[in-house]
Amino acid sequence: VVSGFQQRNTYASSDYQSNGFASFYGRLSYDFDSKYIIGLTGRADGSSRFGSNSKWGFFPSASAAWLLSEENFFKDTFKAFSLFKIRGSIGLTGNSNMPNYLQYSLYNVNAGYYAGNTGATSYNGVTAITPNFFDGVAQNNISWERSMQWNFGTDMELNNGKYTMSFDVYNKENTLQLFSVALPVTTGYDRALTNSIGVRNNGAEIAIAANP
Repeated sequence: VVSGFQQRNTYASSDYQSNGFASFYGRLSYDFDSKYIIGLTGRADGSSRFGSNSKWGFFPSASAAWLLSEENFFKDTFKAFSLFKIRGSIGLTGNSNMPNYLQYSLYNVNAGYYAGNTGATSYNGVTAITPNFFDGVAQNNISWERSMQWNFGTDMELNNGKYTMSFDVYNKENTLQLFSVALPVTTGYDRALTNSIGVRNNGAEIAIAANP
């Protein structure tokens, strides 16, 4: 008896995992005459969660805008507009939110399975260590999930901001997303998490506001 409970009904477990992450980031912005704006960014991320050939990912982005409302020809013709801006951007981002150690062959410790016993911690006095045949197959080329997005739009203001409107057209495509793939019986494993699917979203958005 342990603390008032039968010993066969007590259970304890522990878990320890770790991973490393490093980032480098740079940005360049240019504004010419308060009319033409350009922005460039670059980000390099490294994570220990990926295979030896895919630990690092580079994720650039770019944006540009043209303030037509600052052009003399526009001011003279469309005097009601206090702001009219055309803009666009494109960028690539990465996701590392996934389980640790997918790039390694995994083993179960203190979990022996043999006839007559399905959870032995040892066998003949030796700690039981068995391969994780469920989802422990090594994924040497496991990589970043990537998302490429672009958008094109415009911002408008009338009567010094009394009425505003913005319009955007966008496209977002996610690639190399993790998916559980069933493996052939001949591999000895049941399944593997690997970069195998993608999802795309696109559409248009419009927002109108008034401040009477």
